Amino acid sequence: MDYSLKLIKNQGISYLTSPKLNKNHKIFIAFTNKDTGNLGLHVGDLSTSVIKNRQKLCEATKIDLNDLTCAKQTHSDNFTVVKKSDVGRGSISYDVAIDNCDCLITKEAGVPLALFFADCLPLILVALDSREIAVIHAGRKGVKREIATKVLKKLLQSHPTESIRAFIGPHVGDCCYEVDLEQTVRRQLIGLGIPKSNVVSAGICTSCQNKHYFSYRVDNKCGRQAALAIIKK
Repeated sequence: MDYSLKLIKNQGISYLTSPKLNKNHKIFIAFTNKDTGNLGLHVGDLSTSVIKNRQKLCEATKIDLNDLTCAKQTHSDNFTVVKKSDVGRGSISYDVAIDNCDCLITKEAGVPLALFFADCLPLILVALDSREIAVIHAGRKGVKREIATKVLKKLLQSHPTESIRAFIGPHVGDCCYEVDLEQTVRRQLIGLGIPKSNVVSAGICTSCQNKHYFSYRVDNKCGRQAALAIIKK
């Protein structure tokens, strides 16, 4: 089945998503770009402006902003299994986001997970058999610490390898960076038995495509795009 990523334009913004994943499994994912403006509350922009941008994204994707669940990303290999009591943490205030965490996991329907990026590799893992999702922030440090391996091992405790789909969003490519983040992550996933055909990539370098994507490597001080996932009710 074709789970490839397609660029969707909606309400003045665009994002990459997998229409088949949404249609067949009621799991929605999105990799955003500069259309939404900065979505990161931690980079110095006015919080009111960032919240407005997040609201714009949520309206276009039919998500309740108050449910958006976010983390304080630290380039770690830490993950959090999101409970109902965590829902909405970090949606409008960075101070209450889930602390010291670079991956959010949930089986709960109706809980949108979001992490934020500007060159680091966004990875979304989806278990199709009983619907579980993980959104991962994998920068150079996280990749070296094998965060993708750690999270996948967690998912494989409950799901067979053939049920897992991996979606790699826009990130700085080996064309512009000394570390090939994508190939390293691919090796980690395939090394645990994920079929090569189950790994889908946007194939976009944020540095090369800086006109459309935030890139810390190009701009140093810049905004953040999001990787977003939700299991629909």
